[in-house]
Amino acid sequence: MYKKAASLYIHRNTLRYRLLKIEELTGYSPKTSEGMTALSRALNGSP
Repeated sequence: MYKKAASLYIHRNTLRYRLLKIEELTGYSPKTSEGMTALSRALNGSP
C-alpha cells in the first residue's frame, strides 16, 4: 500500500481512510474483485 500511496502523492493512512470511506458509502469493498468490478463499472458508466 505504501507504493500506491507514494504514487498518488498521499500518505498511506490517507489512502487507507479513503478506501474505507468508499466501502462505507457504496457498500462495495475495493479490496475484492467483485467490489472492484462494481466500482469500475459505476465509474465507467457500464451496465
